[in-house]
Amino acid sequence: MQPTITFKFLFSFLFFHLFLFACCRAQDLETLLTPLSPPGRVRFVCGYIELKNIVNTPRFEPFLRQVKFFAEKEKDALLLSEAEYLINGIPIFKEQNSYTKIELIKKSQETYQRKNDLLHVGDCLVAMGQIQFASEQYAPAFENLLAAAEIFKKLGYAQVPKIGKYLHDFALDYFFFREYEKAILYMKESIKLPKYNDNLDIQRYNTLGMSYLKLNELDSAHRYLDMAYKKAGGYRDSLWMGLSAGNIGEVLYLKGKYQKALGYFLEDYRINSNSDFPDLQQNAALNLSKNYIRLGSLDNAFYYLQLTRQLLPRTKTSTFGNQQLLELARLNYYEVGYRYYLARNDYRTSLLYADSLHHAEKIRDQKYNTLQVEMASGQLALLQSKMMLQKKELAHEQQRRMRNMIILSLVVLFLLSALIFRNRQVLLRARLERAAHHLKLSELKLNDFAAQVQEKSKLVADLKEQLEKNPGTDNSLLQQLQQATILTDSDWVQFKMLFEQVHSGFLHRLREKYPEISPAEIRYLTLAKLRFSTREMAAALGVSTQSIRTNWYRIRKKLNLPETFNSEELVATI
Repeated sequence: MQPTITFKFLFSFLFFHLFLFACCRAQDLETLLTPLSPPGRVRFVCGYIELKNIVNTPRFEPFLRQVKFFAEKEKDALLLSEAEYLINGIPIFKEQNSYTKIELIKKSQETYQRKNDLLHVGDCLVAMGQIQFASEQYAPAFENLLAAAEIFKKLGYAQVPKIGKYLHDFALDYFFFREYEKAILYMKESIKLPKYNDNLDIQRYNTLGMSYLKLNELDSAHRYLDMAYKKAGGYRDSLWMGLSAGNIGEVLYLKGKYQKALGYFLEDYRINSNSDFPDLQQNAALNLSKNYIRLGSLDNAFYYLQLTRQLLPRTKTSTFGNQQLLELARLNYYEVGYRYYLARNDYRTSLLYADSLHHAEKIRDQKYNTLQVEMASGQLALLQSKMMLQKKELAHEQQRRMRNMIILSLVVLFLLSALIFRNRQVLLRARLERAAHHLKLSELKLNDFAAQVQEKSKLVADLKEQLEKNPGTDNSLLQQLQQATILTDSDWVQFKMLFEQVHSGFLHRLREKYPEISPAEIRYLTLAKLRFSTREMAAALGVSTQSIRTNWYRIRKKLNLPETFNSEELVATI
């Protein structure tokens, strides 16, 4: 059987046999639940809700109250916890908007996190992940599903009643993204555990077989698909007997055992020819067509090829999983059509099918690659966000510890001050003052480069003022003035790095637009960009205000700017 059919049923609701749920009045529920273990009771209740599809119906809340009453009566803490979890989740079930639903689940998760109820924290993560996966938010979906998997592993699978279903869901999500090795790992964990229900018991072996089939490990694929076929027979599930028979036929077909494959393909078609699902009929017919081509029975091959064409899905969907089904159905049809007309020596028609096949494969691969890139980008963004959050949490924790240490130190010092002699109080006070002084120095070290620029600029202004008041001052004061400038060659590199961070690309655009501008004029324009006054520029560059005016005059002449044009207007155009 092709994955087209498998996907649809792997994502369908999980069923218990109808004889287990023929009726569920109070006395019947008690009769059915009593002999089961606590985990078995949880699986039974969840399976009943899925089978009967009673969520958001008038039957849902009374049923949950009935389950809660039974759990309280039997003092079954696990079942009681699950009943309360479902009752608390009723507003979530009723919400139709997926984003609002996820926000409600997050709040529920936080509640269980505070209660240290890791089991239901994991349940919430799975619920969010599956909603996100269905909404094509694949990166956050996998993030939540993997977080849930870690929680369940930590708790121990024996403590998670629905773990068989969860592991199966994890495997299917990886299967959709062609990560078949990971799908196999999760599914092999699942088959070690008690079955969730009959339907899932068949599906997990079928999924294992299909994963190995995708990896072209045909012997392993045949082994697990045969197990699925036998389990379907044991459960008298004719639908899954047909599906698994078709899958076994596919393995035999790939092995070149066409006559044996024909028997399984015929069984699949016999069971599914009257199915309510056209894609089941389509897939079964297509398998027969391609097998008859290999056996040389071209008339039979043509009959089933025409039947396939009539059943081929024509609707489109934006959902990744369902779209895969439609695309794969068309791909298989084009491939078999190409082989049939090639066998008929009708090369013209064969080439038309080959062209359609190539075009469909190109579209499929483009969509798949785009989704893979989007998921990888999303995962990277999530990782970066998580790292930033961890960094902030670490910084907050360090600050908290520092505050605690300071507080503790002050308390210790205060207690010591009450015990020592009076003549040592002065010394203690001095130590406290030094501690406060060191703390203040630590805060000052956090000042950025802009604060240093302002401090040096003020120093330049003060020195100039001193020069004006003391004209007889010697040259050493002038040397101090030069050393205090903030845009010397040694300072320019650091200043330029900071400036580029604040005004990204400004210097590059300036040089590109006005290549004739000199390095000194570039420095002038960077200060103009920062809205420095003429006096502040002079102080910063260690020159006179007249030099600053002359600098602007030269720039204006060099760039042919009108006299009314000022430096602020110039930098605004860059």
